[in-house]
Amino acid sequence: MKTNWHECIQRYVNGQATPEEAAALQKALKEDAEMRALYLDYMNLDVALGAAAEAAAMTGNLPARAQASQIMARTSGWHAWLSWRPFTAAAAGLVAGLFCASVVWAYAGPWAVATVSQLFQLKDGGFEGRAGRVPSGFPMETGVWRGDVAEMTTTDAIAAKEGRQVLRFIEAEPAAGAPDGPADGCDVFQIVDLRPLRGAIIAGRSSLELSASFADTRRATGEPIDFFCHLYVCRGQPESARRQWVASPREALAFAAGGFTTTCGAEKAAWRTQTVRVLPPPDSDFAVVLVTAVRHGGSSTTPARFGEQFVDDVKLVLRTQPELPVRVTHR
Repeated sequence: MKTNWHECIQRYVNGQATPEEAAALQKALKEDAEMRALYLDYMNLDVALGAAAEAAAMTGNLPARAQASQIMARTSGWHAWLSWRPFTAAAAGLVAGLFCASVVWAYAGPWAVATVSQLFQLKDGGFEGRAGRVPSGFPMETGVWRGDVAEMTTTDAIAAKEGRQVLRFIEAEPAAGAPDGPADGCDVFQIVDLRPLRGAIIAGRSSLELSASFADTRRATGEPIDFFCHLYVCRGQPESARRQWVASPREALAFAAGGFTTTCGAEKAAWRTQTVRVLPPPDSDFAVVLVTAVRHGGSSTTPARFGEQFVDDVKLVLRTQPELPVRVTHR
């Protein structure tokens, strides 16, 4: 199977790569100049975004500082591959060890501020557009939430993160075409058309960021439940997304997933935001956004039931870093 290097690098930067994946990445970096350039693109993006937050704090730009603080808080999840840190010694050491004769590194000053654009191609991220049951099945068109048994509703269990309504996860369903398969996760999807953004996506310098806020409102400690958000970037007609998804969603051009586990039992329910990012190719056509609540551990054909678990304030953001000055030194 062809290795998805975008996903492999994301996992490595986030500390989630297996020993086999790390060894494969190291081998590719030693042998392939294009792979080294791709790896440095990821590192440079990390530098630029971190510098933006630091520069906002240094210059006293209150709106920017508030935004940076919110972004930092959102990147605390264990799958967020950009963790708003400087170019670390560990990452620099990997590059130094693999490049042998030379070290390529980037320096980002306070001027290195990434541009940020919220993408309104993702529709109704606050679940305010309608009330009631989400249409069943995988989406057949862009800009519509569809999936397993879930509803857009108001609730007294927790104040909405955005607007008045939230999405309540109710029950998992087996995957399409596999009625006897596992039914552990209540999945809700939206297809997002990326074709209008082709002029704005710059290879290696643009990141696509998906964030979603989840809440488990159980008052007593219960069975563990996982919350996840997934982002897949694909090529082709958005209307063909269902066929591609059923075939193999992990064959996407770029993929990221992030999540956390909760048993709740807190006195007061609170929202927790999960963020994931990918580097989309400039010729990306569409993205598949997935938010889900999953029965933790195991696999069962008995549908998992929820009801006290919610998601709100789903956002898709495009970030583009400026070109960074790069110096090459020889040892």
